[in-house]
Amino acid sequence: MATSFEHLFDSIAPPAAEVAEMDPEDASENELYSSELAQIASAIATRRREYAAGRILARVAMGRCGVAATPLLNGPDRAPIWPAAVVGSISHTAGHAVAMAAPRGDLKALGCDIEVRAALPDRVDKRILLPREQGFVAATSRWYGRLIFSAKESVYKSLYPTTKRFINFHEVEIDLDLDRGKFVINLYSKDGKLPYQDRLRGRFSFNDRFLGTVVWIET
Repeated sequence: MATSFEHLFDSIAPPAAEVAEMDPEDASENELYSSELAQIASAIATRRREYAAGRILARVAMGRCGVAATPLLNGPDRAPIWPAAVVGSISHTAGHAVAMAAPRGDLKALGCDIEVRAALPDRVDKRILLPREQGFVAATSRWYGRLIFSAKESVYKSLYPTTKRFINFHEVEIDLDLDRGKFVINLYSKDGKLPYQDRLRGRFSFNDRFLGTVVWIET
């Protein structure tokens, strides 16, 4: 790994979680299992590197949890199928990849997301942000809109393994605590199928290039 690589997630991961990070450019497909290679056989080079980075990092994180190395394949919904002993999450963007894992008995679920630190395009603001979130971004800094987007992505990743349900951006409201690096998560659903409101926890971190969020469900 590059010596200048700056880690984002060590300080915000829940205590039960193990974290591994790297630049996807440093990932080698030679470290993948044949069944994993088969899943990216027709992918472009960038996608192959990001996939490889995610799997390499996931095995590092799982190994620290005491779980032996094994292929980590995507299911039909494209989400990784984690071993029964752990919960986990993978995220990547150009220049940064992260994987987290925790023993299933310690956390109900785990979600993380990494994004480039930049404002959201104007045309997508209202698709992602609720009115109160839009007001917060207008009163502070536009790149906080991307941070809220990332937080919602992490919420989705933490909830999906149990709900198996698409969650609309407007079903989740994020209240950022900028001083403490945390956020409150409010769930809104007309069908009443979004559980764990009182057990969701969220944190964020950022540097000059990237921002990262983590959401977990306490047991």
